[in-house]
Amino acid sequence: MRYARTVGLFCLGMLLGTQGAAMPVDWSGEPSGQFRSWVIDRGEFIYSNGIFQARGANTDGLVHEDYIGFLDDGPALPRDERDDVDRQLTWGAFGVDRYMTDGDYELPRNPEEYPDFTGELAELRLRRTGDDLAIRFRFTSMPSPAAQIATLTFAPAEDPGTATGWPAGAGVRSPWQVALTTWGEGATLTHAEGAQQVLPAGNVQVDTGLHTVTVRIPLRDLPPGPWLLTGGAGLSD
Repeated sequence: MRYARTVGLFCLGMLLGTQGAAMPVDWSGEPSGQFRSWVIDRGEFIYSNGIFQARGANTDGLVHEDYIGFLDDGPALPRDERDDVDRQLTWGAFGVDRYMTDGDYELPRNPEEYPDFTGELAELRLRRTGDDLAIRFRFTSMPSPAAQIATLTFAPAEDPGTATGWPAGAGVRSPWQVALTTWGEGATLTHAEGAQQVLPAGNVQVDTGLHTVTVRIPLRDLPPGPWLLTGGAGLSD
């Protein structure tokens, strides 16, 4: 299992856990209504990524100012970032919005197998349920349970440690101690020192109608909070 495309980091924040109901979870919290923002409401941590906002991981190290500088002053860009008409015409008015982003990937375009934005995460929710943590990923599109893969990593906020490569060949590094990876109806917990455990089938619930994957993790398997959360999603290949 690997990421065909890493479509970006979607969350950095601290979770303040509160007691919730047992699974299935009544996800009743109200989101902020603003993309790329998070709130804690009714015991839920809710991160809104918005619709059609996936822009990819920054693999070439260039940021907004570098792209704008190229337009103004002409510093050298990687060859695959120059004169890319397709890139300029497929995001934002006249492509300017897409052109001046930190991201480097676009999602593969195969509408028969993967409808537009299949691997894009629209929303993330976390809620304590007794001795467990319930996590819900909601995707913009879900043609099948196995079409997308997502990873959410946990690190103590006060001492997150050094950057470590994510599991499942994601090609992303960040500080973490425990990483949840879910695809289809399966999920694993990976510890930074290398140990990995497969979560029981009953701990993963998929609803293709709602485009959601809900995972329940025992709190004892996670580092002490509050946490620094880092996550990403992509197409499962």
